[in-house]
Amino acid sequence: MFSFYDKDGDARISELEYDEWLKQRRKLSTQGNKASAQERIRLPSRVTDRTDLLSGRNEPTKPAQPTAQSTPSDFNLPIGKPSQENAQRRGLRLGDEKCVFPALGADEKIVIYSTYEGVKPTSVNLGDETWVVDITVEPGKEPLYVILPSYDPMVWRFSGAIERVAKVVPTAMARGNNSGVGMGGSGVIGIEGSKVSFLENSQCLSYFNGVVEEAKMRGRVSAFLGRQPDFKASAYHTEKVTIPSMAVVEGNGAPPWTSDAPSVEDIEPSTVVAAVEVKRYGLLPGGYGIKQLLERWLPG
Repeated sequence: MFSFYDKDGDARISELEYDEWLKQRRKLSTQGNKASAQERIRLPSRVTDRTDLLSGRNEPTKPAQPTAQSTPSDFNLPIGKPSQENAQRRGLRLGDEKCVFPALGADEKIVIYSTYEGVKPTSVNLGDETWVVDITVEPGKEPLYVILPSYDPMVWRFSGAIERVAKVVPTAMARGNNSGVGMGGSGVIGIEGSKVSFLENSQCLSYFNGVVEEAKMRGRVSAFLGRQPDFKASAYHTEKVTIPSMAVVEGNGAPPWTSDAPSVEDIEPSTVVAAVEVKRYGLLPGGYGIKQLLERWLPG
């Protein structure tokens, strides 16, 4: 079954192969002819005899040989680093030359957490509406390679056993000039700058939340680093997360004009490790900016 998906025989499912599988699946789902479907899909057999769907004959078959079992949403396979000549089939694409990840140590565990937005706005501006998310690192012996893709820019504030953190790669899809190219995105507090790396292309890793998006993310991480994440989690909005147990507190995402809305976190720009200049907002973005103007100009 797996060999049907793995067209190039490289022991992994690339995005191209996965997309092709989806096209075939949708095409077959619209056809009512089971015999035609049997011709197009090689179904795995666990018996020594099967019935030929076209002729109705019993046809002896060889016992199925043990093979790696996988589906497009579950890429748990040993994956080597992509060869240059086969990069596209292995999940790499145009623009990935700007996705320079730091080298992964043999003993480092890959931790990846993704969120669309935070719930606590910040006083600092990283090029778009910026939030702060608290990350607590649990004690342990294994060093952690932490990847943090988001949609909005984040200030990822680390605390706890931060000595475990070997590397941090924060990246955000929303960037100030809307080009998606150039250094930018999120920043980090609590980790020394030498351990933090930034990606020049906003599409190197996208925000993910769901089975299909997660599967694509895992394929991308494998293509860049040679193996899949050891720990992963995601949420649409996030207040804090604990790693590597991946315990998530999504928090209260109440609108800024309500009494339950989180207050703006005042952050000193000099404490943030970022690829761009960290500035304070003059006027907060979005609904918080409207609230700020109302409080400034309207009595009471």
